[in-house]
Amino acid sequence: MQPENDSVSLEQPDYISEMACGSYGIIENFETIYSACVVVCCYLLPLTVITVNYSRIGIFLVKVSVLLLPLLLLRLLMSSSQLFSLLFEAVLT
Repeated sequence: MQPENDSVSLEQPDYISEMACGSYGIIENFETIYSACVVVCCYLLPLTVITVNYSRIGIFLVKVSVLLLPLLLLRLLMSSSQLFSLLFEAVLT
């Protein structure tokens, strides 16, 4: 004997719940605050750290080049003994 109804029932029992991805059931402000924190922590904070550190490196290089450039020019113009005596006198004074 064949059953009268050949269709399969797609109804779920009451104890099975439906799962979905996303932010369901939370306050809208929480989602906005969470998104802002993610942007700050993952983008703005590293960008700030990198910018500050590269600026400090650049300032250091400019200072060093300003201090060393005259010495390098003197080195080209003078012999090593004259440069040494000039530096020695500058240190003593």
